[in-house]
Amino acid sequence: TVLDFNGLFVLSESGKLLWDLISDGAEKAELVSALMNEYEIDRKTASEDTDKFIKKLLDFDIVE
Repeated sequence: TVLDFNGLFVLSESGKLLWDLISDGAEKAELVSALMNEYEIDRKTASEDTDKFIKKLLDFDIVE
């Protein structure tokens, strides 16, 4: 769930892609597939990048 956030969070191009998908309710598998398709990276890299992005959102209490 995306929470109200009153701070500034700067996103990279890939971060914006993930954020838009998360905002639409996408699951992790969809996020990983989107990164793989958009940036032509392998599943392991896409999964690790997705995990890092989600961890940052959780650390800042932006999602739950």
